[in-house]
Amino acid sequence: MKMLSRFALMALVMSTASHAFALPAYAKKENKNCAFCHTNPKGAGKRTAAGEWYKAHAHSLKGFKEPTKPAPKKK
Repeated sequence: MKMLSRFALMALVMSTASHAFALPAYAKKENKNCAFCHTNPKGAGKRTAAGEWYKAHAHSLKGFKEPTKPAPKKK
């Protein structure tokens, strides 16, 4: 029984860990949606260029310039 309790606790921690660092407060602070910094529209997980910048610059977007997208190819 003790082993089952430990397993259940570990499963709970692991299931919530991926969401632990996606903070809606950051989106609110920067007036951006979660998808601005994350590839997942709900936040958490892999970051976009903006998300990597935000992490590396003390949770600030100051100085961030969005990468330019290439022009569509002509047919």
